[in-house]
Amino acid sequence: MNEYKNILVGIDGSPQAEAALNKATAIAQRNGARLTIVHIVEEIKSYRAAAFDDGTQIKFQDQAQELVNGCAKRCVESGCTDVICIVEKGNPKALLAVDIPAREKVDLIVTGATGLNAFERLMIGSCASYIIEHAKADVLVVRN
Repeated sequence: MNEYKNILVGIDGSPQAEAALNKATAIAQRNGARLTIVHIVEEIKSYRAAAFDDGTQIKFQDQAQELVNGCAKRCVESGCTDVICIVEKGNPKALLAVDIPAREKVDLIVTGATGLNAFERLMIGSCASYIIEHAKADVLVVRN
């Protein structure tokens, strides 16, 4: 069985992401691994916010930071000793599958089965599917 040392989990506030976070936390505890909690503020949201320039973009960033900080706090309270948080703006698929794992030397990516509704999956595909196809690290898809 693999012993993982650096685990990445992407969160978006969905129940699927919450299940993935719980699983990633348990694996990190069991392996004494670093847990990297990531939230991506999607480019499309950022562009819409920039068009209005009414502080919405900063609000998205602040909400994302609150989300990851809250998750990190829960992970530490449950026994994880090495937790880092990353909030970035961009394409969630590429950032979660390739860019951040390479930069952070991740050896396991944990993701929820889907955070999208059926129409979004049909039109753009799920983030989990993209990660499975493009990641160099092991991928664990958590269903709830």
